[in-house]
Amino acid sequence: MPSLEHCGPFNPSRDSSDDADPISASFKNLGDSVDAPPPPKEDNQATCFLNSAPCCFLLLLTRSCLAGDSLKYGERITSKESSLVSIGGKFKMGFFSLGGTSERTYLGIWYYQVQPPTYVWVANRDNPIPNSIGVFEISDGNAQVTDPTSGQIYWSSNLPSSSSKNWTATLKDSGNLVLYDTGTSVQWQSFQEPTDTFLSGMKMNSQLISWKANDDPARGDYTFKLSRTGDRFVISKNYQSQHYWVSERLDSDATFLWMANAPINYAYDKLKKGNKKKEFNHSTVDYSNTRLFMNSSGHIQLVRWDDLTEEWILKWSEPADVCKQYNFCGSNSSCSIINSEHVCKCLPGFESIGEQECVRKSTSCATGNDRTFLNFTMMKVGDPDITVEEVKTEALCKSQCLERCPHCLAYSYYTSYIHRDSSLCLIWINDLPNLQEHIEYNDGGLDLSVLVNHSDIVLHGRSCEPCGTNEIPYPLSTGPDCGDPVYFNFRCNNLTGELSFMMPGGPYQVTSIVPNANNFIAQVNDSHYCGANNRKQQPHSPFRVTDWCRDGKEIVVSWEPPLEPSCNKSTDCTYWPNSICGSKFGAERRCLCQSNFHWNGSNLSCMPDEPSARKIPTSTLLLLILMLTIFILLASSIVAYVWRKKTAHSHNQDGGSLQRVHESLYDSVRHVKGLIGLGGLEEQEDNEGIGVPCFNFEAILAATENFSDANKLGQGGYGPVYKAWRLWTENNVVDLMDPCLRESCDANRFIRCANVGLLCVQDEPSDRPTMSNVVIMLESEIASIQTPKQPTFFMRALSGTASSSKAETNLQIESSYIQGR
Repeated sequence: MPSLEHCGPFNPSRDSSDDADPISASFKNLGDSVDAPPPPKEDNQATCFLNSAPCCFLLLLTRSCLAGDSLKYGERITSKESSLVSIGGKFKMGFFSLGGTSERTYLGIWYYQVQPPTYVWVANRDNPIPNSIGVFEISDGNAQVTDPTSGQIYWSSNLPSSSSKNWTATLKDSGNLVLYDTGTSVQWQSFQEPTDTFLSGMKMNSQLISWKANDDPARGDYTFKLSRTGDRFVISKNYQSQHYWVSERLDSDATFLWMANAPINYAYDKLKKGNKKKEFNHSTVDYSNTRLFMNSSGHIQLVRWDDLTEEWILKWSEPADVCKQYNFCGSNSSCSIINSEHVCKCLPGFESIGEQECVRKSTSCATGNDRTFLNFTMMKVGDPDITVEEVKTEALCKSQCLERCPHCLAYSYYTSYIHRDSSLCLIWINDLPNLQEHIEYNDGGLDLSVLVNHSDIVLHGRSCEPCGTNEIPYPLSTGPDCGDPVYFNFRCNNLTGELSFMMPGGPYQVTSIVPNANNFIAQVNDSHYCGANNRKQQPHSPFRVTDWCRDGKEIVVSWEPPLEPSCNKSTDCTYWPNSICGSKFGAERRCLCQSNFHWNGSNLSCMPDEPSARKIPTSTLLLLILMLTIFILLASSIVAYVWRKKTAHSHNQDGGSLQRVHESLYDSVRHVKGLIGLGGLEEQEDNEGIGVPCFNFEAILAATENFSDANKLGQGGYGPVYKAWRLWTENNVVDLMDPCLRESCDANRFIRCANVGLLCVQDEPSDRPTMSNVVIMLESEIASIQTPKQPTFFMRALSGTASSSKAETNLQIESSYIQGR
């Protein structure tokens, strides 16, 4: 079998002035040399040797010869040895593997002089050869890839079987592999069955299917093709009927409105539906290194090879952003890439019921002044449901929509790009799909008028009407007749639908408003506005910049909740229930909330007062503490008084033991005086622990000479009452106050409390005030308070120099004191 590696003679008939170069000269008409007849035999052995020597030399060079551009019947390309190269050295065809492994081998076409290899066509993309053993050949009238050992077919051109041997497969400089019968009749070509790439000269009536991954040429998720109507290009995902991307409508000249002067215009314009048997070639086709391919991530891209940088340069790509993906935000929701955080938002008058679903707030058709049209400029929208031609004026188009209310969502009146002299009225009934903002008119932008109820776009009676796709919540204001005048920092351009925020360094274009968060996002006009000098804000402005120059192009501005709405007459407060028009302290008239209601600036309404747990005032808490202290003192006094009476009664019944009491008292008094002289008790360590002597009250009373000043046990006296009385008499009762409270406590009020406390511990019940009098004296600033007398626990009846008889009497009188145990 002849091999493609033989080097045949140069045939100038295959050459052309356009393709002549040193490389292409080696590839032309190699097929003719394969079947060339052998030279005639010579009888002379020397002549035979001379004739055979050059042939042997050529045979030795077969491994180093370049491949040809054609494959004839009976020849083959193996996965290890040979390949085809187009005559001009543009493309190469052969076997290849990806991912550094030979477990999956493919037959494909790639650019010959581009590194790394860029594959433009793969024959067995869904049926790779599991090893590196495979051949490409012409058999039974078909080009096919087979396993030479098992005979399994991995790919075939699927032509009817033929016994003819005049078959030739040629790789063109356009990248097209053409299968000929009898040398000139085209039977099949790879341009009819593209994989993921369109090349210049291809017919655009087929489809491109992306690779599964960059290293896997199997069919992927995205398909690029002409629409069913043939007037658009579309990308579908996962073979679904729902489009992933849709081009603009093609005009009657079969060129793209959205790709003016792009190379692909020419390809689509020239290569329309025709005879499949005709070779896809044209004398003016430019075989430059330009390709259109569907990549694995879902983008259709036009790239061109740059010889200077030796890399592919991206010329065009769609979808260029998320908003270019078909109906990315869902129906009735506009898409804008200006604001990266809030790309999608429902149109004014519509509300969200899901992640990507917006519906009309009111489904009924309003009448009179309650229905209105919102006008949006430079909007892109999906195909209309109804197209009415030859409509003379926009007013007639508008009436066409109103007649279909409530089923008419919107209309658009414009002059057709296809029929230059006619005007069309486009009407949408079901939904508004694929809405995009800020689309130029030559890119498919329209002026769209959306029918809504006025009550659905003005949330409050004082709210401003929407500006473009932005709803203006109260209190923000775009004019003197709406919103709160304090928030009148916005301007609306009704021609473009752009909303601007006026502040130092601005104005700034507002891209999104978030009413629930009380903030909005605005675009910075220029990068130099991000300087620190432009952060200055008006001191009394309700607006605060919370995020300055985020991503170098945005600012986030928040606003404070408003005060009650301003008003001039009572009817101005109709929109604010439970409020009346009035003023506080002669200030501006506002809609003030009625009694039992309070203004909530976040909810923009008068909210009812809610009962809450009452907090105990500090003065009341101090009063309770003082009353508790007085109660404890009174209880102690009563207990001590009762105990004295009981003890005195016991002494009267036990007169016979009086002498023993005197003797015991004498010893106890002497012992106590000794302890006082020693300065206190001392601990004694013995086996029985610490001995604590106990004395009765009479012994302590006698030993201290009726608690005289000379026998005080320390500066504090014998208790708080003694100390309080002493400080009272010295006019220093404020010294009783805790030092921590002296700065916050009223000294006069403290003196009043101390006065009342001393009155409550008077000896005589008639000198003590009742509890009701105590409350009056403490709460009233004008109530008169008696001067206290010397209180209880100051022994007025005992004398330090009493005789034995008086001491005897004193013991009997004071025997009601608590006796030590």
